[in-house]
Order: sequence, then structure tokens, then C-alpha cells
Amino acid sequence: MLANKSLFITGLGLIVMSILTHLLIAEEMATPVKNLRLPMEYYEGGAVKTQLKAGFALVPPKGIIIASNVVMEMFFEDGSTNVVMTAESCRYDRAKEMASSAGKVKIVRDDVILTGKGFEWFSDRERVKILSEAKIVLRRKAGKSKGSLLNKFTGGKEKK
Repeated sequence: MLANKSLFITGLGLIVMSILTHLLIAEEMATPVKNLRLPMEYYEGGAVKTQLKAGFALVPPKGIIIASNVVMEMFFEDGSTNVVMTAESCRYDRAKEMASSAGKVKIVRDDVILTGKGFEWFSDRERVKILSEAKIVLRRKAGKSKGSLLNKFTGGKEKK
């Protein structure tokens, strides 16, 4: 009888341990999400400052989000778009408030297009660092001045 009671308690203990292990693993597992839209930063007034959008993402309860077909949008306080960054994929570390990628990246702001391979973005610094193959293209919109950028930066003292 004592052996049966001991066997019952051991069996019950194994079942309880199995359930607890399952719950802990389930809590740490990432949820697959299609068409993710995640505000990452807000202005003091409540407007969204930075937002991550992804065609597909793995989102754990805490920690690092892994995303593909990524669009990071940075907004002015009035809600208008400041910068749009697209990337093949990225990892967003919520604890460090930092995103990074080894894949292709494109950043568009006004008349400037920056492309490259790999990036690091730090929320607290409000900066993006292109890791390699960086290329800048300056576009001129129709109807704008036909003066050169060099002239603009040198205060009209452009060499001829």
C-alpha cells in the first residue's frame, strides 16, 4: 500500500512538472503575426513618433521581435511622415529599443535616398547607421532651384 501511494505521488509530481514546463515554454514562444503594426515610440503629447510595420513577424511576449518585409516609419509630431525606412528583415530588441539587420535597407527622407546593406537603429540616439555598401542619391523635385548642392554648402563660393 505504501508503494502504491509513493508511486501515485511520483506520477502526480511528474504530471505537475510536465504541465509547468509546458506553460513556461508556451509563455516564451513567439507568436507568428502577419501585417504587424507596432508603435515603438511616442511624443509626450501621445502622437506616434516611430512605428514598425512588417509583412510577417515572430513576436515573443518579451525580448526580440524577428520581422520580414519591414517598413519603419518616423513621424513629425503633427503626424506627417519624416523618414521611411524599408528592409528585407530586421530584429527589434524591445529591451534595448534597438533594431538591426544584415539585409538590404533603403531610407527615404525628402529628396534624399540612402541605400545599403545592414543597419543599426537606436531609439535613444534617433540615428540609423548603414553597415556597408552605403549609397546616397539626391533627387531634385520639379520646379526647384537648378543651383548645385555644392553651391548651397559653400555659400556661393563654388569652384568652376
